[in-house]
Amino acid sequence: MQIKLSYTNDGKLEDLIRDKKIIPHKVMPREKFIVGEKYYDGFSRYIYKVLSVEYNEDGTFEGVQIKTDEGNYCWIASELDPSSDYYITYDIYNICNIEIINNKHIYSGAEIRYWFFINNITVMNRKYACFWPYIDPTNPGSIDDAFTYILSASTDEYGNYIKPRIVRMFPKENRSNIKAKEYWEKLELRDKVRQNARRKKESPRG
Repeated sequence: MQIKLSYTNDGKLEDLIRDKKIIPHKVMPREKFIVGEKYYDGFSRYIYKVLSVEYNEDGTFEGVQIKTDEGNYCWIASELDPSSDYYITYDIYNICNIEIINNKHIYSGAEIRYWFFINNITVMNRKYACFWPYIDPTNPGSIDDAFTYILSASTDEYGNYIKPRIVRMFPKENRSNIKAKEYWEKLELRDKVRQNARRKKESPRG
């Protein structure tokens, strides 16, 4: 069990989350790059934007051209690493300053973990303790970055949350403005890639 949320061993990504309000989403095995989107390279420890993706005639991955947040252009010949790389979005709605429990809004698993992290909520925080098993990524029953949820709970006489309810949601109608719609469409496209990769992994023919 994790005592507090962390994404990396060296703390570099955690610093970027605090400084730039970025939301890391775990990548799936065999997940494909999306042109125009940003990722965190866990080996080189920087954020970059994908400019183009190249494949050989037989469909084999060849590499991606990227631009780092520092303005450097590079060529990466390796695919995404699920153990250390993340797909990156930004907290454009300032959810870090919102109480996400009982507000009836829909959040992705990645957004929920980001919220707990950015607000320094740990396993020792009594008010949110009942949610910790669902937030801790080492728990097999925790939320999934790729899916969306509504969080709610009752409160006790001291204002602490009890009887947590984590409802997985599919519709995203409450994200109705244009920027939000574009944001969710990108995540939905990415989720389709994830789901296809997951089906291949779970297929008996592998």
